[in-house]
Amino acid sequence: MPAAHAKLSLSETFRRVVRTCREQWRLLLVAGLVVFIPLGFLEALDNHVGDVEIENIGDIVAIEAILVGLVHAGTSLWGEIFYTGVVAAGVSELLGGRRAGLLHVARVLPYGRLIAVDLLFGVIVLVGLALLVVPGVVLYVWLSLAGVVVKIEDRGVRDSLRRSRELVRGSFWRVFAVVIPAELLSSAVVDLGGTIGHGLVDGFAGEWAAATLGEMLATPLYAVAVVVVAFQLIELEKRS
Repeated sequence: MPAAHAKLSLSETFRRVVRTCREQWRLLLVAGLVVFIPLGFLEALDNHVGDVEIENIGDIVAIEAILVGLVHAGTSLWGEIFYTGVVAAGVSELLGGRRAGLLHVARVLPYGRLIAVDLLFGVIVLVGLALLVVPGVVLYVWLSLAGVVVKIEDRGVRDSLRRSRELVRGSFWRVFAVVIPAELLSSAVVDLGGTIGHGLVDGFAGEWAAATLGEMLATPLYAVAVVVVAFQLIELEKRS
């Protein structure tokens, strides 16, 4: 059976997602604290600078706003990539691989290729969404595993996009049933975490708590789901 026709088992996927979260919660928590506390600070700072009235913005404040925005965008991209790499290491360990610490993951991640894939993925999906939405959703599902493929199969940028499409083909609706609800639920959880954070503390600290808590609650859900699906489809290919 070719990889294109290997069928993903949703029950097995959800079982592995739960198992990963249960058995690797310490790794996910530590990685989340390392990534999302500073990212939450930068997001809160970005929002704070952005709230300054236009007529009150001087040259120095304008430069500060641009720099904060750029740093926030860059570190957010790094944080997403690093966290997904940690999740991939955790899932690999559950499948019998070697335990990898956070420092090891940070050293070995192919950041250049991962950033390029992430940017291309975003552009392609945005173009698809502009074409009456449905093409964007289809492209999102087809290419959703590209970043994980770069990490676990050490592929190039174009090859990873092609490989993601190859893995998803034949299990499109099953992958759709995992990644689209995970994305929507993650967005809802970010909002919920933000509400909780604002309720706990006021002012800038509240903005920081809201941003941090929202991402720490939401990101593991989506990252674990996508990594588990990628590993599962690769396993199915090897068995066929």
